[in-house]
Amino acid sequence: MATATVPMAAFASHRRDDSHSMIFGQIFDPRHFGAKGDGKALDSIDINAAIDACTQAGGGVVYLSPGTYRSGTVTLKSNVTLYIEAGANILGSTDIHDYAPQPKA
Repeated sequence: MATATVPMAAFASHRRDDSHSMIFGQIFDPRHFGAKGDGKALDSIDINAAIDACTQAGGGVVYLSPGTYRSGTVTLKSNVTLYIEAGANILGSTDIHDYAPQPKA
């Protein structure tokens, strides 16, 4: 299981003002799953792999460090926070084949 260490101060804005502060699970870095963050490689597969690993671990944070992540479909799941650090960008792929078909409403 690939995890990253991120200072908890990065999540200070997510704390509630009452005595029941939020508890964060593990932190998952898509780069540990193969994401490049260079704006050229398709990173959605690796972002989704980090989300899946986070879900299997019972929840936590998928942390995108600074870089440009070219992406097709990204599927968020329960108990997973997608944290996009300052300097990190998600760039939508221009290739329609990088997106999963969506059911008709």
